[in-house]
Amino acid sequence: LLADVGEPAFRASGAKNADPADFAVGMLGGFDPEVVDCVKYLHRDADGISDDSPVFALRFADRIASGADRSAPRTTEPLSPLVSLFSTMKGEYGRYVCPPEPGISIPTERKENLSPDALGKIAKSLSDAVKRLSGDSVEAVMKTIERFLSTLPDNIISGAPKDIPIYDHSKLRAALAACAVGYLTENPEKDPRAAFSDPAFLGENVFLMYSCDISGIQKFIYNITSSGALRSLRGRSFALEMLMEHFIDEILWASGLSRANLIYSGGGHCYILLPNTEGAKKAADDCGSLMKNWLIDHYGTTLYFASAYVPCSANDLMNIPAEKSPYSSVFISLSRAISSAKLHRYSADEIRKLNSQPCGESECKICGRASDGEICRDCAVFVSIGKELVNGGKYIAVTKSPTGGVDWELPSLENGSVWLNFTDDVKSAEIIRFHTKNDDSLTSFDERFAGDISVGDYCYDSDLGRLSESAREADGGIKRIAVCRADVDNLGAAFISGFTDKNAKNPAEASRYVNLARTAAFSRKMSLFFKRHINEVLSGDRFGIGGKSGVNRVNIVYSGGDDVFLVGVWDDVIESAVTLRDKFIRYCCGALTISAGIGIFRVKHPISDAAGSTAELEDAAKSRRD
Repeated sequence: LLADVGEPAFRASGAKNADPADFAVGMLGGFDPEVVDCVKYLHRDADGISDDSPVFALRFADRIASGADRSAPRTTEPLSPLVSLFSTMKGEYGRYVCPPEPGISIPTERKENLSPDALGKIAKSLSDAVKRLSGDSVEAVMKTIERFLSTLPDNIISGAPKDIPIYDHSKLRAALAACAVGYLTENPEKDPRAAFSDPAFLGENVFLMYSCDISGIQKFIYNITSSGALRSLRGRSFALEMLMEHFIDEILWASGLSRANLIYSGGGHCYILLPNTEGAKKAADDCGSLMKNWLIDHYGTTLYFASAYVPCSANDLMNIPAEKSPYSSVFISLSRAISSAKLHRYSADEIRKLNSQPCGESECKICGRASDGEICRDCAVFVSIGKELVNGGKYIAVTKSPTGGVDWELPSLENGSVWLNFTDDVKSAEIIRFHTKNDDSLTSFDERFAGDISVGDYCYDSDLGRLSESAREADGGIKRIAVCRADVDNLGAAFISGFTDKNAKNPAEASRYVNLARTAAFSRKMSLFFKRHINEVLSGDRFGIGGKSGVNRVNIVYSGGDDVFLVGVWDDVIESAVTLRDKFIRYCCGALTISAGIGIFRVKHPISDAAGSTAELEDAAKSRRD
């Protein structure tokens, strides 16, 4: 992860004969000597290094992540800006570039080089942050380099494309190296240094591409029968997001990996890169079985968990040979395996278990499921989560026992049960791990820190009655709310073949931009827009109907993956949807589009019915795309 932290200082210096590693090593005084060796010898002669040094795994991973031999001559254009990968996806490589400043990155057609002064400021801030990191978790390191290295291109090789950020290359390289080391650890008969330098090893199935999917999300989220259910809706959608994040943490812990190995998470799906080892397969199978049975116990057939993994080689991930499209084949095979699991959902024992679940004496007034009280335990938890999400603690923690807070009980391989809570204090011994939420600060955290979670949580007012009343009082208009549901068109196809050049003359030319690094960078950019930048888009000043100005009187019920659900004052929802569409088109250089449905309702209209009606409008919008 730290191997490229010297790049900003090197590029700002203008020293053509210097080595970026020399700039990096000075920041790493508090780190383990093996970490320093990895940084120092990644691109240097390593004849004096021990054969079992991780340097050789890192070199192997670096080649895969870049899709090329990194010993090629270094670029002579160190100040080149980051090319938007959406521009590449659109078939217009190089037309749009991204500004180097952190934050929402709107590409422009400017072509001037980066300023050495601006790079110098980034280098100084990065150096100060890295020096504080020794002893912190891997995820804390990731958070730091994401902050500073997401807007600079990984342009080490002369003539190579400049649309992959340094951060995404570094993160993928770390994931690949961890898998390669795990694979050779389980196969000790192979000599590490020899294996990593053997071209034949590139064709060996060293990796597993893992995916899982939770079905029934829409029905689960919108299964609300009561009015005034906005908090419950928000709580339910966020709870499912955190359930997936918790599962990811569990499988990574069981596999001995970090969040560097998480390729994508959103909308009830995830992709994780694992080593092709019996240990990783057991971890995946055990975690999958745990999650599946927990969902049966708590939600019957409402939610279903399916997972699968397929072996793959370094050549597959680099799409070699191009004429056979092995990279796309990995994801197609994975999708088919998930679909097959969904066609054969339950074993005989699981069906008997489903049929023997006890019934409550009454129905929950929120979801209508059997309950021993007015509100079932789950709905009470979801309402609490909805409140905490907007006004609660700044950290999301998993604790060993209930704390008196939200206390949502979740399954755990190691502990049997753990509890999800919100807190402002992460020093408690009860905390197993914790996440920050929408936090760009670089506070130092111990090994229990599990990464930052981006959440679309903009909320103007949770009381829909008060919202609709404000519309009539402020605007003199009708007392109505609106619901907007929107998602990105053909996102699945973009993941599998979005970087294939449809106009190329041969397979090699068509796939020159097809690799895992670009897919990982693309997925991160999509998640950032719908889980983080959407808050900035909706909280900005608006200039609406009649020229009036003010903030958007809307609430995000759900935003993640490529799916958005907004509710609020009717005219603000319409304007917010248009603004969101326009911002997204600029963000992705027109490579992708959004379709949306908007319905206007009385405030007492059942939210589940409003959601269903709006979904039909969204489908109608998709059918009318050019």
